[in-house]
Amino acid sequence: MSRSPRPVPSAILLLAGVVGTAGAQTGATPPPARGGDAKAPATDGGVPREWTEKLDREDRAALDALVGREAPSLPKDATWIGTAPGGLDDLRGKVVVLQSFSTTGGGFRTVTRLAEALRTIPAQDVAVILVHTPDGVDRAPTALERNPAPYPVLLDPTGETCDSYGFFRRPSNLVLDRQGNVRFGGL
Repeated sequence: MSRSPRPVPSAILLLAGVVGTAGAQTGATPPPARGGDAKAPATDGGVPREWTEKLDREDRAALDALVGREAPSLPKDATWIGTAPGGLDDLRGKVVVLQSFSTTGGGFRTVTRLAEALRTIPAQDVAVILVHTPDGVDRAPTALERNPAPYPVLLDPTGETCDSYGFFRRPSNLVLDRQGNVRFGGL
């Protein structure tokens, strides 16, 4: 008897195809965003609630605070494995997924599952940037040489980049719309 493989996370697959050009907005105070119309944040109805329930309260709050805002810039002095994008502005016109992960323990499964979920989405429509958390970052180049990532990897030894994106305890992500605004977080 064989076990069936884990289902592909449909959240990323669906969002990559449906995220439009509109920016999201969180509500009371208009956040700085580029163009587009205001939309409800993910946790208020943009996606099914079960897609956003895996994070603890503090992590969820950090990600939700970014929804509707322009995504923080990539650090200019970052160390990359793979071809680094010039910046998020260079990716305008694509849906961008920023995904945190670690090569320690089972952390690379996140990358594998993401790649599987996005395999049918045309490369010209979506860009993925992996952000390696400080946990095990010193061993990441060796681990990624043995098991290459399908996307560029930003190494974050200090945790500053992870903090700016609201990536803390669990692997998490931000989905940016085609204008560079955070549309969803923590799917």
